[in-house]
Amino acid sequence: MSIAVENPSSTAERPWALVEASTGTVLPGRAEHHAWYNLAAGDLLVATDHHASSDSGECRVSITATDARSGAEHYRGNVYSGRRKAGECQNMLGPVFGDDQFIGAGTRIAAVTASGAPQLFDLATGTTVWTGSGTGSPLDGDDRSLLFGEFADQGALSLFDFATGALKWTVPDPGFESSPMRQLRTIVAGDRVVIDGVLRSEPGPGHVTVVFDRESGREVQRYRGFLGGAGADWVAVFAERDGQPALEFHR
Repeated sequence: MSIAVENPSSTAERPWALVEASTGTVLPGRAEHHAWYNLAAGDLLVATDHHASSDSGECRVSITATDARSGAEHYRGNVYSGRRKAGECQNMLGPVFGDDQFIGAGTRIAAVTASGAPQLFDLATGTTVWTGSGTGSPLDGDDRSLLFGEFADQGALSLFDFATGALKWTVPDPGFESSPMRQLRTIVAGDRVVIDGVLRSEPGPGHVTVVFDRESGREVQRYRGFLGGAGADWVAVFAERDGQPALEFHR
């Protein structure tokens, strides 16, 4: 296992290196800095630039992989981010609010093709594992399935099998509003797909958390309040009851 670190003793153009977690050895290969993300994929040092095409509006995310032991460039490639309904690039390949910059498992991450189709991309090889049907934006997932939205902030929801790319189900737009200060929050855990937002049809402000069955896409429950967390058999919601804040756990 290796960890990507910024090495201040290196040149300004290529300051990133991998450190072997077991020994603390800094490997000799170096990677460029693009003010986005640098990570390890085996012995590869992977650098991403999510503004590679900000002027053209094509939502391109460039990826460069360098062999951390030899310093040789392993590949250069491109994936694409999804879009918000208004048309602007999402730029991120993972949640806008969250600790994960990417969605997926191991070296395989959710992204979008140049035509806007969902895809699973392997950072270790620089190749597409599968391309899914329709168009979308990565929202969430794990090593079982990947959740894409028609847009990053609104639209129909689709779940794809992680291993094969087969479409498991699609559900219509739940009706969430879109604004720069209101982002969809999602959690895929256990047999649940959980998503929250502000429903356009609901009077007044307030978030609604909707729970779908992972296998069928059937809506099984909805709660008034922010999504606070979810696990295999529980959902936590931040709510206001009788004018007082409350944290509720539902099973």
